[in-house]
Amino acid sequence: MVRAVAARGGMVPLPQDIGVPVPAPTPFSAPQRTPVLKLSSSTCRVTLEQIRLVLPDTVSKDGTEYTLNNKIWLRDGSILEIHGASKASSPDAAVSLLKLKSDTTSSAPIIAWHGKLSILDTAITSWDASLGGPDERLEGRAYIAALSGENGAQTIVYTSRMDVEDSEISFLGNEGDYHNDIDSDYGLLWKVQGYDDRYGGDLGIFDRVGVYGGLKRNSIHDNYIGAYCYGMKGDSNWTDNEIYDNYLNGMNPQDNSDGMTISENHVHDNGWHGIEFSKRCERAVVHDNVVEDNARAGIFFHRSTDYAEAYDNVCRRNLEGDFGIVESTGVQVYGNVMEGGKYGIRLSLGAEECDVYDNVMSDSTRYGVFFYRGSDEAEASADWDGRPRLNVIRNNTISDPGEEKGIAVKESDNTMILDNKFSGIDTLRFDDSTETLVTGNELPDGVAFDLENGATLADGSQPSTD
Repeated sequence: MVRAVAARGGMVPLPQDIGVPVPAPTPFSAPQRTPVLKLSSSTCRVTLEQIRLVLPDTVSKDGTEYTLNNKIWLRDGSILEIHGASKASSPDAAVSLLKLKSDTTSSAPIIAWHGKLSILDTAITSWDASLGGPDERLEGRAYIAALSGENGAQTIVYTSRMDVEDSEISFLGNEGDYHNDIDSDYGLLWKVQGYDDRYGGDLGIFDRVGVYGGLKRNSIHDNYIGAYCYGMKGDSNWTDNEIYDNYLNGMNPQDNSDGMTISENHVHDNGWHGIEFSKRCERAVVHDNVVEDNARAGIFFHRSTDYAEAYDNVCRRNLEGDFGIVESTGVQVYGNVMEGGKYGIRLSLGAEECDVYDNVMSDSTRYGVFFYRGSDEAEASADWDGRPRLNVIRNNTISDPGEEKGIAVKESDNTMILDNKFSGIDTLRFDDSTETLVTGNELPDGVAFDLENGATLADGSQPSTD
């Protein structure tokens, strides 16, 4: 066995058994702007200190602060440990801060492609030496990625894992083409490569390939996206983190990230949604989080995030609503506090058979609950043109919405509004909605039922108190 690490241009000996590199598919087609350090072999477990001893131009050190000057790729099962003093394999290997080179000339990301990253009890940030601080740009910035995929013949799977615990991760990631899910450099991310929503493709890749890892007790801020995953498997748990001041979403599980739990986090002051699940993420569980002051929705279940559960969360002052559900089936939202957002909860395009109960909604700036179809193109709900249907709002306490409308039901069918307690309202609004059942609710005096554009109530509905 050769004791070596593969660097651009040849092999360099290391003081532990690293192994011979075996070629693997390259996950990026963009030109490489800096030299690349490639670590290969399933027997390879390496620290930054070991790399520094033989490649001081790639990794430099000042005390326990390290700087990475070149991109690192982990391949063929190799493992990179970035551990602080409490977790390091030796005092010399302890990393209190890792600065990833990131300026207008080049950047030094860390990429696992069939590899493993262990980030424990440390801090990692981008670093522009000319500024003496983090790189605050959204183009060309360093990032950390665990990527899985398969070869073209679908006969070899390349699996990666990344675990991040007790660490601070900041100022990473780039804007890219987020809404088409094609880039892999958003900041801190886990992703299965090989499916592109723009062109369709083989969704079966998510049955064959997964990416794995966890996220616990971290502070994550000032990234493009705080934490992002795509195709996450293994019932991953993201818990007890503070996620804040990220340019876009705070926590963002995407396509086919199944069985995930997001719990006991403080997610605040992000530039888009606080927590968003999107596109075929099944069995999500979101509980005991504080989600506040985000620029869009607090907790958002989007596009076939079916049979999710959200309970015991506190959502406050999220500008586009404390909760949102779009084109998802069977979502349960219960036992939450929703306070001061545009809506307590909004259910739009294709929301079906969702059950919203035992929540406390107060001081929404518009409505407590809002149903509407909207103008987005229907996908999973195309068979019925995407009107929300068969949803239940029950046993909630709804008070003091800004427009004094407790619930607005628009462009929806067979909604059930049951046994809720309302205060500080003067109207329940129904607009182009059919067969809404309103019964058992406690209404203050003077509440009108405002029916517009052919809206109908189901037989057995209670009268207004106007």
